[in-house]
Amino acid sequence: MSRYGLLLACTLFASLGCAGTAGRPRDVHAAPATVTVAPPYHDPEYALRLAMPDPADWEERYHIDGGENAPDPMLRLTRRSDGAVIEVLFVPRAGGTPAEFAAHLRTDVGNAVTPVTASPDGSAATFESASGGRRTRHRVFHLAGMTRSHAYMRVTASTASFAAAATLFDALATSASVVPTGPLSPRAALAQCLAAKGVRLYGTWWCGPCHMQEQLFGDGASRLDHTQCSAPGETDQLPVCAAAGIRSYPTWVFPDGTRLEGVQSLEDLAAKSHCPAPPREPAAP
Repeated sequence: MSRYGLLLACTLFASLGCAGTAGRPRDVHAAPATVTVAPPYHDPEYALRLAMPDPADWEERYHIDGGENAPDPMLRLTRRSDGAVIEVLFVPRAGGTPAEFAAHLRTDVGNAVTPVTASPDGSAATFESASGGRRTRHRVFHLAGMTRSHAYMRVTASTASFAAAATLFDALATSASVVPTGPLSPRAALAQCLAAKGVRLYGTWWCGPCHMQEQLFGDGASRLDHTQCSAPGETDQLPVCAAAGIRSYPTWVFPDGTRLEGVQSLEDLAAKSHCPAPPREPAAP
């Protein structure tokens, strides 16, 4: 496995604490038309909801042990009729944009048969690989409200049944929506609202004002849509931030293209984004 693949595996294992064990198959005949899966964190800030067509055709298993030096799928769907498999994983946003992560993944997976194709807005990237008479479509995507991760989904099926399985897979991926977890403190609710509305914070690990900005959100800081502009232990600006034209830290970028540089008050952020402002804390005596 490549160095990148090992890093991905270690990152996800660290989030889990230890490799998960295969869950028991659920009674899919009684399953609802939607499935919900959370990232591998002890206190996830959101869950991913998927609209599952024909749920009785699929066996659901959660928290799959991916094996040594491999990430663990959080959900595996196996179709009884032809053995097609759909898996849902989560990958750290530190890996870059969906297209950048997919490019690394394509190299790591090997046997790629298509180039990486990115959506016009950059929120999703797709490629395909093939091995042993089976074909796999890989999709990495990001939705508003996903603060620490990208979602990574893949479908694997025999060459003969791949087209039908891929069509269903694309519909399933397109149906994905973010479900915030709760209850939330007022500051966490503001952070979640900002993320859901597409407000993004750019900062770096070495930036003192960035830490001051995060501290204003208290327990809600992890819910911000936060892009790190320098890799851990390094000070050079990452390409994702250079492409966004980030010149100073912290910088807030809003969906309309406007931005605010420097530490911002929670009240100002709430007013500009039309989110509920948390109540002011009483002044210290």
